[in-house]
Formats: sequence, structure tokens, C-alpha cells
Amino acid sequence: MEPLDYQHRNEYYLLKKEAVLNTLTNQELNVLKLASTDLTNKEIANQLCISDQTVKKHRQNIYEKLNLQGTSEIRQFLRHIGAVFR
Repeated sequence: MEPLDYQHRNEYYLLKKEAVLNTLTNQELNVLKLASTDLTNKEIANQLCISDQTVKKHRQNIYEKLNLQGTSEIRQFLRHIGAVFR
């Protein structure tokens, strides 16, 4: 089998991440949406009526499931897959 070129590797990577995105819980998706807007854990917690420690744990789960490191990678990932939360 031939190695994937850059475009196909990138497409494969994004499809794999999209599939993993479907494994997030509803609350993790809510945190993901708010985290992509640069809100702090405390601000997210206030909006979702949960503790900031719970938000921190949800963010850790999101980073692990999507293999991301930080809010800037979350925004970049969402931009690449065309996910827009309204």
C-alpha cells in the first residue's frame, strides 16, 4: 500500500477525529462549545450550573478523546471539520 500524501493524510486525520467527536457526551459537547469561545472554566461552570472542577474534568476528557492540547487546538479542529455550534 502506498503512503498517503499530505492531503489524504489530513483528510484521514479529520475523519478519524470526527468519528471520535461522536463519542463525546452531551455535557462534554456543551463544554467544548463554550471552551472554543475562550471562556474560563469558572465562566463555563456558571453557564452550565456545574462546578469548575467538573468543567476541568470534561476538558481533560475532551482533550484525551480528541487527542488535542488546549483551546487553540479545539478551535482549529472545529474550524477544520466545519463544526459550528449555535
